[in-house]
Amino acid sequence: FSSQLFNEAEVKAALPKLKALYGTNKVVPPEYERHFYTALSFYPQLELAAITFTSKPLPTSMRAKPSNGSLLTRKRQYCIFINDQSADVVDLSQANFTELTGCIIHELAHIEDYEDMTNGGIIWTGIRYLLSQQFKSRLEKNTDRIAAEHGGGYYLFQFTDFIFNRAEAAKGYLKNKQENYYSPSDLWELHQEYKTWSVNAKHGN
Repeated sequence: FSSQLFNEAEVKAALPKLKALYGTNKVVPPEYERHFYTALSFYPQLELAAITFTSKPLPTSMRAKPSNGSLLTRKRQYCIFINDQSADVVDLSQANFTELTGCIIHELAHIEDYEDMTNGGIIWTGIRYLLSQQFKSRLEKNTDRIAAEHGGGYYLFQFTDFIFNRAEAAKGYLKNKQENYYSPSDLWELHQEYKTWSVNAKHGN
């Protein structure tokens, strides 16, 4: 529940340890390893989850989903796609280390949510996500809450503040963010809420 920016030098030094702890079943390009494993450290329960992090053109910044066909098997696999091939939607190269890591924290919260669902439940969630604007907004905000509950709220705030206030983002993408996700001020309040809850829980209050 920190409110400090990530120190890239410290993350780089800790990367071998992070990979040893969480690297099982993970496929991540070297240029994103520091971001990915820093974000994953907020979700130690995903240490054995099969996750591939890869580039793909998207109408958004990132997307997490079960990989094609894995919902038909007993061994579920996930993909996190990052749209780093075009700046037409949003130029993620403008995001700093903390901001980009905050986005991955949100995507991993989706996977954390999927882990509590049956395969059929995930399929039904995807259908409702496509058909209902109200459901989409509720799911994305709940995903932000999952991230905040795991201590990642400040970093999600940093990413959202970047998108809303500093990024060169397409109007459609920004409109989607404004309609379906918490605003930076909402995320700051959410972070403070869970930070207070964590302190109280630690002291038995």
